[in-house]
Amino acid sequence: CVLMAIPSSKIIVCRYDPVVERHHPVPELKVNYGVHVTEKNIEQLRKLNIACFPVRYGEQFYRDVVKRDPKLTILAYYADNLIGAIGCRVEENKLYIMTLCVLKPYRRMHIGRILLEKMLEVAAADESLTEMYLNVQTSNECAMAFYSQFGFEKDAEIRNYYRRLEPNSCFVLTKDLVAFRQQRAAAAAVAAPIAAPAPVAPSPAASD
Repeated sequence: CVLMAIPSSKIIVCRYDPVVERHHPVPELKVNYGVHVTEKNIEQLRKLNIACFPVRYGEQFYRDVVKRDPKLTILAYYADNLIGAIGCRVEENKLYIMTLCVLKPYRRMHIGRILLEKMLEVAAADESLTEMYLNVQTSNECAMAFYSQFGFEKDAEIRNYYRRLEPNSCFVLTKDLVAFRQQRAAAAAVAAPIAAPAPVAPSPAASD
């Protein structure tokens, strides 16, 4: 999938590639999601974005990515190649999803889903964050369906948001992180094993 919703000085894009049906099982890849973004691999992220998005980001975009908390950028590596990434930034008490993309040969393999799930884990761990959100073009039904699976809901519509896209309006999709944490806690409590009662020692036999 290619999902993007980030303001730019020249153009704003939110795009999702058409769904391609697979007629064979999804291959299981050994994808490494544990590599942090650094000065050493930021060029790989630049090339990934160039391959996935129809816009080019300036130097400041990538400098900001490196300066942010490394947990806000999650990379997906396969055989030492960067094949996907999700990038966010904190805006006061909200986490904004800037980009989510996967290289075309590796799409429909659940990599985008795993990237978003991992970012949700990051968001849930930071109790100062109360909401996670992104912007999606109003005609982008695939992206809205994707995010709805994770509990994102339409919050508002912004008209004239995109400069070079038609329609030029977007929906703001939001996820309540406070409720998300409560749901996780409730699910964990239900799943926790119930301790078995301690065995009762037999009463000593009465003596004659």
